[in-house]
Amino acid sequence: MNSIQRFIPLTAALVSACSAHAVIGLSFASPTVTPEGSTTLEVVLNNPVEDATSYNLNAFSVQLAFTPVIPAGTEFSLASSNTVNPYALAGIGDLTGNDFFMVSNVGSVINFGDVDFDFGANMINPGDTLGLGTVTIDSQLNALPGSFAITFQEGSGLTELTDDFGAPILFNSTPGNITVVPEPKYAAMLFGLVALFVVRRKQSTAQ
Repeated sequence: MNSIQRFIPLTAALVSACSAHAVIGLSFASPTVTPEGSTTLEVVLNNPVEDATSYNLNAFSVQLAFTPVIPAGTEFSLASSNTVNPYALAGIGDLTGNDFFMVSNVGSVINFGDVDFDFGANMINPGDTLGLGTVTIDSQLNALPGSFAITFQEGSGLTELTDDFGAPILFNSTPGNITVVPEPKYAAMLFGLVALFVVRRKQSTAQ
């Protein structure tokens, strides 16, 4: 076996190992809301234990959107760095924390992010689960009931993670959804209207 023949299986093994390499995951638990109510979701960053790599997070941005259907009467209203999990840019320096946390727009889309100028202060180690932000969702009285998808919009200035040198940190994002559940009195009213419609339709057909 020549050197090239020996090299080919080794290269294939390396490629296979890289493709199976675990990367950081972004996700959130899918919330439920009632009309005239509010709910929150926390965007979470998880560096799996299987990933032997530590990352130094310097900045991030997150953009969430209702897509492909925008639920009438329900919208993103606020984002903050007050997370249940340790905040990803809490760091250890004087310029860390939420000093630079920004929210750029709200509505059917929300974008928020933060940057830390204390380089090297925010290490993400294997097994770490950190919060990137808590998002508030408001629902109006006439909100359309149902389940609606919420997705991460990825790309420059949308959803991205960068290290101290401005290089991107690879990640996978998992979409979720929000369920708008009518309050019992509104659900009963809706059921009554549907029943009335069915009865009148049958009467019309009988005539």
